[in-house]
Amino acid sequence: MRFNSIHMDRAVGAVLASAAGDALGSQYEFAPTLSDDTPVSFGRGTFGHAVGE
Repeated sequence: MRFNSIHMDRAVGAVLASAAGDALGSQYEFAPTLSDDTPVSFGRGTFGHAVGE
């Protein structure tokens, strides 16, 4: 199977979106589920990340 530029763009997009989701979700890993009323804030998470890290 040969990949053209459309296939390559989709593959790269899938990998980048997966990495972004993993980075943003790391604050909430292994933590209890948040209620809908809880405001979402970034800062120190389960792994002790600094703000913006």
